[in-house]
Amino acid sequence: MEIHLTFRHLEATDGLKTYTEEKAEKLKKYLIDPVKLNIVFSVDRFVHKVDTVLFEKNKIFKAQGTTNDMYSSIDQAMHNLEQQLKRHKEKMKNHKNYFKTPEALLEEANSIQDEQHLSIERTRNRSRRKKVA
Repeated sequence: MEIHLTFRHLEATDGLKTYTEEKAEKLKKYLIDPVKLNIVFSVDRFVHKVDTVLFEKNKIFKAQGTTNDMYSSIDQAMHNLEQQLKRHKEKMKNHKNYFKTPEALLEEANSIQDEQHLSIERTRNRSRRKKVA
């Protein structure tokens, strides 16, 4: 993951850099391909603002954190970004790719086989009843 940090109207400190990199490393569990993450830190009077833009292969995720403290702004922005990535991962898992897993194919085949077995038994029982009655 490439992380680009930009500081506007404040000085870049090692504490902010390491804290941000630690938070960004936690996002790796939701990503498959290497991605780019742009983070912009800015201060406007007493408001500390963090804007994040994550470029994935086919999608762009944006999140923002605005508080009176820079570290809590980082936490807020990373939390928002993490929630977006979780939702995206769930959508991808529940959509087309789910049926490509071997477990899902086996489950689908078993359900089809059970349905066919039940329909055969039903037709046999109906034919016997007609002959008896």
